[in-house]
Amino acid sequence: MILQVASQLTTSPLHHAATLSGGFSTTNILLQFADGERCVLRASPQQERLETEADLLDYLSRKAPEVPVPKVLWRTPEHLDGGFGAFAMTYVEGDTLAKVEDGLSRADCRDICEQLARVAARIHELRFAQCGLLGPGPKVTDPFTSYATGTVGFMQSCLDDVNLQRRVGVDRWKRLQDCLAHRPDLHQPSLTHQLCHSDFNQKNLLIQRNSNGCHQVAAVLDWEFAFSGSSVVDIGNLLRFEHESPAVDSAWFADAYRAAGGQLDKAWRQQSLFADLLAQCAFLIKTEELPNTFRTAIGVIDRTLAVLDSPA
Repeated sequence: MILQVASQLTTSPLHHAATLSGGFSTTNILLQFADGERCVLRASPQQERLETEADLLDYLSRKAPEVPVPKVLWRTPEHLDGGFGAFAMTYVEGDTLAKVEDGLSRADCRDICEQLARVAARIHELRFAQCGLLGPGPKVTDPFTSYATGTVGFMQSCLDDVNLQRRVGVDRWKRLQDCLAHRPDLHQPSLTHQLCHSDFNQKNLLIQRNSNGCHQVAAVLDWEFAFSGSSVVDIGNLLRFEHESPAVDSAWFADAYRAAGGQLDKAWRQQSLFADLLAQCAFLIKTEELPNTFRTAIGVIDRTLAVLDSPA
């Protein structure tokens, strides 16, 4: 498959191919050619999801060039050998924020956090006619009745799951249930048709030094789970490990986000925490046993409930 794709990209011979990390349901392969050019091949048996992601990268390049994303270079016109779909995109130099943030100065951390806020604000300016899952276009192909119905309904289905109930215990379960039954302020943000990356965190944010020696956000990677919803999903994801991430700070982020035109409700912090609970519940309903993942998810739930249970 790799040679088949390489022949479509350039006449230069393929020099080296190596699998990269990243991508939940996709395989990322770095292609290096004899002339020194490099690109990344994303391949997956989920052809429509790949088509949607490639369309979304093109859409962002046109509509929001301030958001740094790889450029799509080539798409497969049909399934490749083995039934895989694929597209190729530019290779962006840099390291993930997760890898570099511990070695940065406080000033550099604040600057990166403010850059992320500006990037997020620009992403969230992009709107769809309704909330829901995205398909090729990109456009909403699987709409939610409403954002609140979608989020509450999903969380309730998780809380009804016997695997989650067993893993969180009775007390946590009751407190999570209380968030649904008695805290409508948590799951009714005012904006609900925004483009959301849905995995906006330190592992998908590429950082590089520019020609002046300053750190900058070079790319937002892995858009495979993007959907139309509320910005609080991305903000909650980014702030999930704020307590141990030197480059993520709620106050820095909120000030820069608002300054860039981003809109935040009065209860934005609590709404973001609740939105991230959905991701933790999704981990805990898995049928396979993943002790480290479950331990982390329960830790996030405990920290979140401690905040949500506190008086405003």
